[in-house]
Amino acid sequence: MIDVQAFCLIWSGTMVAAAAVSAIVLWATRRLHLVDQPNERSAHAVPMPTAGGLGIMAGFWFGVCLLARIRGQWGLPSAWMAGLGVATVVLMPMAWDDLVRPLRAAHKLIILVAASASLFLLAGMPLELTVAPGITLRPAWGGALVGGFWLVSLSTACNFMDGIDGIVAVHGIVAGLAGAALLAVRGGPWELPFCLSAAAAGFLWLNWPPARLFMGDVGAHFVGFTLGATAIAAERCGLPLWIAFVLQGSFLFDTGYTLVRRAMHGENLLRPHQKHLYQRLVRCGWSHGRVDIGVVSVDLLLAGGCLLWVVREAVGAVLLVGAAASMLVAVVAYVERRDRCFP
Repeated sequence: MIDVQAFCLIWSGTMVAAAAVSAIVLWATRRLHLVDQPNERSAHAVPMPTAGGLGIMAGFWFGVCLLARIRGQWGLPSAWMAGLGVATVVLMPMAWDDLVRPLRAAHKLIILVAASASLFLLAGMPLELTVAPGITLRPAWGGALVGGFWLVSLSTACNFMDGIDGIVAVHGIVAGLAGAALLAVRGGPWELPFCLSAAAAGFLWLNWPPARLFMGDVGAHFVGFTLGATAIAAERCGLPLWIAFVLQGSFLFDTGYTLVRRAMHGENLLRPHQKHLYQRLVRCGWSHGRVDIGVVSVDLLLAGGCLLWVVREAVGAVLLVGAAASMLVAVVAYVERRDRCFP
């Protein structure tokens, strides 16, 4: 067992490590003039230092190793940790998109598939995944395909949502802490989301509006991939994948709604745009910080609902998740009335 003092040490150490590496990235990118140039999807008008996600990566692994040092063992089997470590290395070329020139969508997909394959080959393919209440995929390859699709989808959703200051970092903090609490209740690998949330908190001091450093593709994909990998590992302690789907509901809803709306109007889904709900809220006059607080509010409701469900308080869980869903529907109604970006 780990006492409160050790928890505080791990959290603060992870946060400081992430903040320190993020500060180094900020200094280096400014000095080398490696900045993010504004494009059709950007919410900024001037070049900005980017690739701050490298700080999240470094902080996360510092925290995981610190935890293993204190406990004398990894939170997951060594094969799983090796798989996640290799997947992290495979994801690092995403920094090319941030620092050198944009990668094509096909190249990003190849990197994400390679990272997913690395995790499954080293850690072992998921034998079963409960994708909805009462629906479990048991054939090994079926579970692996769904697991791979889940990792790629959540990583991509986090990258799509990384369009204003602080939004992915605050989601990573709340979703990470909620995931850690859910796994702790079930005796699962709470260490991974706990360290991810602390690393995101360390990065946030440079990313909170107005941001001085962007997370970049390398960071957004890493946050999404790690949250997705934690959800798959949680299956082994009886926490179904659909719980993680609900927990990530704010990002998945925005991404899914936007893709459907654009597809209905015959738009090229691979083309950069500013039609996500959170981007439209900014056009309606909301500040980046206000949108971030809105995301946190929805995330907290979803997290509370998931926790109540796990401890078998179904009525309370339904009420909280329903409240979160109502907020998302209200946002849709608000932006569709105020922002006419679709004909």
